[in-house]
Amino acid sequence: MYCENCGKLIEEGNKFCPYCGTKLVGTEEKVEEEISHEIRTDEIPEQEIPKRSTMQDNMEEKQVNQRESTEEKTVQKNSGNPKGAVIENPGVPKKQSHLIRNVVIAVAALCVVGYAVSRSQNKNKLSQEKIDIITELKENAPLQSEYFEQWDGTIYSFCNGDKWKIKYSDENVSVRITEPEIQECLSGWFDTDNLGNDGTFAYIFNKNQINIYLDVDTSEGNISILMYDVGKDEYTLMSDGDTYYISDELKDYLNTYGLSEILLDDVDKFRTDISSMDLTVQDILKLDNTDIEKYLAKDK
Repeated sequence: MYCENCGKLIEEGNKFCPYCGTKLVGTEEKVEEEISHEIRTDEIPEQEIPKRSTMQDNMEEKQVNQRESTEEKTVQKNSGNPKGAVIENPGVPKKQSHLIRNVVIAVAALCVVGYAVSRSQNKNKLSQEKIDIITELKENAPLQSEYFEQWDGTIYSFCNGDKWKIKYSDENVSVRITEPEIQECLSGWFDTDNLGNDGTFAYIFNKNQINIYLDVDTSEGNISILMYDVGKDEYTLMSDGDTYYISDELKDYLNTYGLSEILLDDVDKFRTDISSMDLTVQDILKLDNTDIEKYLAKDK
């Protein structure tokens, strides 16, 4: 560069002209820039570039710290709010909770026992309606009992003289009705007076069926029951333990004699007798032999 005062050539880097001593123009800004650069360079501290393994360690440590911080917040949140926490009974001490649970169990057990005892008492208790029915029957038809050792059971009967007898067994409820025409009708067909029948027939209420009990030996076997289905108007018979339809010849004979009409007329007369006691067949069917046993036990 050249000095603006004397025009001499001056080397770069001089601040004053070595020939005339004039301060060179433009060197101030350059000097200030260099000084400013030196200051900025000095102010920036040297930073060591971390190695790869150190960076990974720092990241892992940061993640662990974040998880621990999250878990701690979750615990603090659950401790303040029982929702989501495994708490048996929030706000109740453990011993008190066990006490309450034991009391509840004890009360429940007492309720179950009381219910069972109540049911047992009600089961063994005879309703007043049944007591009234039995009492009314006894006044008009004396009560009798007959024990059968072969099947260890008792049949209870309300007997109205020689007319009819209401019988309660384990199997069914029936009425035995006396009818002399049975002997005459059937002896004419079987050609014998030894029918094994006592001159009665049984009306089975729940089956709406009439049974005539026999003991007749024939060429086709021993006939023990002649049955008449009232609803179907149909006869069958039991021979040697099996049930058969009767022959057309026997059917025509019975229809001609009018046996079914005679038996049904007897059943209607029985209903009339019951009605005179202010009872119905439905009242009779409300009882069973167990009810009569309870009634008799009550009177003892």
